[in-house]
Amino acid sequence: MSEPGTPTTPEPSEEQPTRPAGEPAPRDAAPTEEELRTATRVQRRREPRYGVFIATGAVLGIVVAFVLTLLSDPTEYSAGSVLGYLVTVLAVLGGLLGGLAAVLAARRR
Repeated sequence: MSEPGTPTTPEPSEEQPTRPAGEPAPRDAAPTEEELRTATRVQRRREPRYGVFIATGAVLGIVVAFVLTLLSDPTEYSAGSVLGYLVTVLAVLGGLLGGLAAVLAARRR
């Protein structure tokens, strides 16, 4: 027991779960009139991320270049030079096709 007049600390089993600093307390109540009056309406961006589409197309082009190099018959050129040329050409084409897909996806909205 503690002495009268001194604050008591709760036992570990009685402690409430803590939340990270700065996180608001959970609310069950509806927003107040003041909160509704000062609330700002936001609109989410619904555009595709062009860089992601272009990068995905380029990576797919590189994968296709590796597959084509592995499946090609031996020629007068080394496998490394064939791979290099195919990666260069197919990565650029894949990036262009990815960009085109992003533009088409943006227009559908």
